[in-house]
Amino acid sequence: MDFYTTVERFGNNLLYRGYNGTERVHKKIPFKPTLFVRSEKGKWKNLQGQSVDSLEFETMRDATDFTKRYENVQNMEVFGMNNYIYQFIAQKYPDNISYNPEVMNIVTMDIEVASDEGF
Repeated sequence: MDFYTTVERFGNNLLYRGYNGTERVHKKIPFKPTLFVRSEKGKWKNLQGQSVDSLEFETMRDATDFTKRYENVQNMEVFGMNNYIYQFIAQKYPDNISYNPEVMNIVTMDIEVASDEGF
């Protein structure tokens, strides 16, 4: 059973931590995001039912630059999830994720400090 515990963006990479069965895993993953633009013969549909085609970018920076380049251009809309962490998670785990709390290290630390004069 694979599951993740955290995914963070670091430049054009995603820092992934999780479990592969009972083994802890941490990886630095270069992620190639996908966005969508309107197209007459697109094989996908957006939420409004319009035809769109996918564009895969080499880096997250390229996808962000593309979105910024066209944000004020009339009749040019860019669709898709621009939070690339969520996009990665949805691709890696398309179904329900089953976590196994038995293999995870879960710690709570509560420190008591004096703060009579504030912090």
